[in-house]
Amino acid sequence: MVLFIIIPLIFYMVFASLKKFIAKEENWKKAFSQLVMAILPITASMHLLKAILKTTSRIPYWEFVFSDIEGVKTAELIIENPEILNKEILSTIFPYISFFAILLIISSLFLSLIIIRKQKHKNKLSKIFTIIAVLIYFSVFFTTLIIC
Repeated sequence: MVLFIIIPLIFYMVFASLKKFIAKEENWKKAFSQLVMAILPITASMHLLKAILKTTSRIPYWEFVFSDIEGVKTAELIIENPEILNKEILSTIFPYISFFAILLIISSLFLSLIIIRKQKHKNKLSKIFTIIAVLIYFSVFFTTLIIC
């Protein structure tokens, strides 16, 4: 709850408040919607990346899926002999996934900046606050990708 509701709410409230009170944006709805629409490509791209990572990390287990539907025997077998998992394909596709991850996050930043450019902001300060919010949001995910 904290990670997916409270922290994003605080993030959006801070920047919506800056847009509303300092940049004199017309109303809360416009301030929030500009932020959400600008950040949406980054959020969507990271969800896509998460799906790709979760799917590919399970590839070594696919060969056991149909032979043991419940998975109990397979789990016991893997615990006793972890080397039976064929992780060769993961080492083969990992560089491609890493490249795709970087490409995905950078392209989502460009898409966010295009959205900001097309939005009708009341003034330059409102636009700057939206850009700062997007850059902070982007940097959290980009830093995580680079470090890991």
